[in-house]
Parts: sequence; C-alpha cells; structure tokens
Amino acid sequence: MKYLITFIVSFTSIYLLYLFTVVLRRSKVDKYKNGKQVQFFIKKYGLSFKNIKPTTFYNLLALTNSFIMGITVMLILVIKNIIIKFLVAFLILIILILLCYSLLGFYIRKKES
Repeated sequence: MKYLITFIVSFTSIYLLYLFTVVLRRSKVDKYKNGKQVQFFIKKYGLSFKNIKPTTFYNLLALTNSFIMGITVMLILVIKNIIIKFLVAFLILIILILLCYSLLGFYIRKKES
C-alpha cells in the first residue's frame, strides 16, 4: 500500500508540475513544438497533427512521462543499495520509455487515421 501511495503522489506531482510549466503556458508550448520529444514522434510515427490537437498530444505526453517517472520512483523504493538503485532506475527508465513511447506513437497514429 505504501508503494501505491508513493506512485500516486509522485505521478500527480510530476504531472501537475509538467502541466503548469509546459502544457498550459503558451510561450513554452511554442518552444516545445521544436523540442526533441515532439520531433521524435513526428519523425518516427509521421505525426501531422491533422486529427489530433497539439495540446492534446502534449497532455498525453505529459501523462506518459509522469507515468514513467512514477513507476520508476515506486520501483526503486524497494531496493536498499544506492548503487543498485541507480542501475535499476536507469534500466527501468530505458525500458519504460521505449515501451510507453511506442504505445503512445501507435495510439496517436491510429487516432490520426
């Protein structure tokens, strides 16, 4: 139960921070359009933002990033050794980024079709 509460708290705090600092600020959204994450999705999945609004995509990306970080925080709390925590966190981040970004890319591509 402690780990679930940790996940929920970290997920919501990361998402709210991301929402208020990037998604809801117009000046940051313009810079975000040319960012590496958005360009990755445009190149890899051929996004054109015809049937999906960019703000919806940014919100989904914020949720995905918050999920990835929340799961990582929750899983490294189980481990006691600090060196192993760093190694496990790195591996978990790589795996979750690859998995979640590909799922998000397929979802957006399907939504645009």
